Amino acid sequence: MKKLGAFSKPVAWLIVIAVIVVAVLGIGGIKLNAKYNNALKTFKSATNTPNSNGSTFESDFTEALSYAAPIEACAARVLGKHDAAVRLTECYNAANASRGNAAKGYPAIMELYAAVTNAYDIIKLNDADAANEIAPAVSNFRSDYHRITFSYAAAYAQYKDAIDALAGGFPASLLRKIWGIGNEAE
Repeated sequence: MKKLGAFSKPVAWLIVIAVIVVAVLGIGGIKLNAKYNNALKTFKSATNTPNSNGSTFESDFTEALSYAAPIEACAARVLGKHDAAVRLTECYNAANASRGNAAKGYPAIMELYAAVTNAYDIIKLNDADAANEIAPAVSNFRSDYHRITFSYAAAYAQYKDAIDALAGGFPASLLRKIWGIGNEAE
């Protein structure tokens, strides 16, 4: 039997380490990506299925944004650079940017709801006429928001739980960053 030389042992260890790294990063990443894609597919299926009103997430979301637009404009006009108006504009723009992506749209509509409510309360204190002018839009926005949360909260919670489970611990957190897994929801 031939004895391994001193030079061969480090090479053998490097090969073993390389195999382990490939197994963890490659195979682990593929498995993690498959789990994420399954969670996303399930959520997308739920948001594309008509709810009890016959509408989908995207149609309800688009309608909610159409009602949020005059509220955002009124807040900018009445409140100017007030924090509530600035926050409403930020949330409205973020929600608009997430159109077509329910994984981003669902949390965006939650943020927008809080911003609309806050800005509307401040508008009511500062300008009753402006508040009365946008009251129907606020009511309709809230109705759409409640329909969205009622129809899709459970599906989003399952999706978010799956994403959170994928993100936790090592090496999942590293694999997620390396492979870009879950970036659709961030």
